[in-house]
Parts: sequence; structure tokens; C-alpha cells
Amino acid sequence: MAAAALIPALPRAHAQDFSKRPLTILVTYPAGGPADLMARAIAEVMSERLGRPVLVDNRPGGGGQVAASALLRAPSDGHTMMIGDTSTLGINKAVYPNFSFDPINDITPVAPLMLMPLALYVPKTSPFNSVTDLVAGAKTRPLNYASQGSGSLGHLLGEMLKAETGGQFNHVPYKGSAPAMNDLLGGQVDLLFDGIGPGLPYVTTGKLKALAVGGTKRLPQLPEVPTTAEAGLPSLNLALWLGVVVRAGTPAPLIARLHGEISHVTAQPKVTKRFSDLGFQFMAMSSEEFGQFVKREVVASEAIVRTRRIVLD
Repeated sequence: MAAAALIPALPRAHAQDFSKRPLTILVTYPAGGPADLMARAIAEVMSERLGRPVLVDNRPGGGGQVAASALLRAPSDGHTMMIGDTSTLGINKAVYPNFSFDPINDITPVAPLMLMPLALYVPKTSPFNSVTDLVAGAKTRPLNYASQGSGSLGHLLGEMLKAETGGQFNHVPYKGSAPAMNDLLGGQVDLLFDGIGPGLPYVTTGKLKALAVGGTKRLPQLPEVPTTAEAGLPSLNLALWLGVVVRAGTPAPLIARLHGEISHVTAQPKVTKRFSDLGFQFMAMSSEEFGQFVKREVVASEAIVRTRRIVLD
């Protein structure tokens, strides 16, 4: 009789796993970027495994606030996820005075995805061949550093470089990585912090010079380039990272299931090769570890922003 009494409860227990409704992955950027490409890779594999549609919904704008607003309006049932990154889950709460969501309390981290070390690039015609040269030059005349936009990771790194060295560095914000890189290649600006993926092709062809790379060790793609720590700037070790989050209040069993599904995706050779070729390194953490990672990133970003008084309207 006890066993029979449990039978009606089984469908409800499985219903907490996933319903037959489609799943949605919100992306905080337009189509075509790393977050969008990763979302589509996850959607393809998860759809095959779960036997139902997994949709990618690009909601760019507001430093991640547009996508996050959609996430927070959705039920806490694991059917709506969001891919956030260093900016949307770490930096932007500090730089937007009226940021509309709390990356710590309003969302629950599910799984990390990947990170990309950043490098300090200068044009091939630059007289600077090391960070030491660059800093010495910035103490004799102002240098212009490009960024992907005000409040971007490149902006923060430029301000940290200024604070750490006392050099004269002027910020020149662009609308994204591509135009900033184009002007660096043309010599319109003196330096740029950007990912390994966008800059590596130009370094290998001699169109740019990389003076330092983020990370705890040198990169195999650029073995001759010192780390920021080796170059005397250990604090300039920020990286672009991506991860999946859901709305706070999502049941733990669903978070565990999503973590397992996403971990399966990031273990697929076709996925790892595609993104490794772009300069990304995959991250392996539990949901709890990723949550602690996000908290540390938020705290570190707030400290940098407050010290340098970086504020966006």
C-alpha cells in the first residue's frame, strides 16, 4: 500500500525536472559574438538530448539589463536561462548608478562556460616593445588607450594601468571591440586591452605587438609574451568570462540538472575545438563554486570602479 501511494507522486516529481515546454537562453549581446555562439551551441546539444526546442533570444542593451529584465519576469522553473559575462554579472552593477538587477541576489549561477585572457596590444609601428617602455613613454607624453566602450573591461584595465604606473593615459571609448581594433591597427590610438581571440591573428601576421597577457602563466599561442605579473603589473589580470545563470528561487534539482546538461555540452570535442580556436579556455566549477566566483568578481569590480570613479549615465 505504501508503494502504491507513491505512484501518483512520480509524475509530479518528474515534472520538477523539466516540462515539455521549450527552454530559452537569453543573450545579453547581439547575434554573432562569443556569447551568442556559445548559446547556440548549448541550444543545439540540449535540444537533441531533451527532445524539445531550446531557443536563443538575443536581448542586447543596457549593459545586460534588458536580458536580465526578461529573465526576472520569467518563472523560476529553470526554463529560462541567461548567459552573462564579466561585464553584465561583474562590472556593470558598479558603473551604472541605477543598475536594475543585483547579480548576487536576483540570479543564481548555474555553470561557468569559458574565459579568454586579455592582452595589451600596441600597433606594429609603436616605439614600445615592452610594458616598461610603454610606461616610460606615458610619463613623458600622454598616450591614448582605446576601449570597447565606457565601463568595459578594456576601460577598467586602462584605468588600472594609469593608477598603477602614474603614467598619462587618456581613454578613447569605442562601440565594441572591432572599431577599437581597427583604429589600433591604423595607429590612431596607442594601445588597447582586448581578448586573445581578436588580437592573435594580427600579432602572428606582424600587424600588432602584444606586450603582456593576463593569466597566471604564459599562453601557448604567445610563449614569448610575458604575463602581466612578469611585466610588473600583477593586478592587471582580468579576463573575459562567460557563464549561465537563472532567476533566484529556481529549485536546486533543476539547477543541478542544468549544470549537468551544460557540462555535457562543454565537454563535446566539436564545441571545445571551436572555442579553443577563438582563444577561449573552458572553466570547470560546481554551481556553488561558480556562485562564489561571481561574488568575488562583483566585489573586485566595485573596488576598482570606486577607486577610479568610473560612472556611466
